[in-house]
Amino acid sequence: MEAVAGLVPLFADQYSQSIVEVMETTLIPKCDGGLRIVGDSMYPLLKSGDIVFYKQVHDIMHSIIWGEMYLISFDIDGDEYVSVKYLQKSDIPDHIVLVSYNEHHKPMEIHINRIRALAFIKASLRLNSLK
Repeated sequence: MEAVAGLVPLFADQYSQSIVEVMETTLIPKCDGGLRIVGDSMYPLLKSGDIVFYKQVHDIMHSIIWGEMYLISFDIDGDEYVSVKYLQKSDIPDHIVLVSYNEHHKPMEIHINRIRALAFIKASLRLNSLK
């Protein structure tokens, strides 16, 4: 499933979504879902087309594990952005730093109240061939 409408409606309505595919493995911890990545902000660690498996974070203010990778939905001037980033503490109170793996993408600080939805990335999958 792709987060075309954003993470908030996806998370709010996750149990009525159509199941595209079920993947069973004992190697991946319990997840809430998976999304296909679009973009290059985490390249080469994650490439466009890779799938990330996530666990939704319900208590954003108290449940962030700093330095870890998250699927994040945030608002800037009324537009919603969905991205995969590392989250780091900011020196500015009530702000967080969104950090890409790709060095061509500069870190961005946002107020924590701009976060609309957050999910911890538990695993990723890359298909090198479809046949």
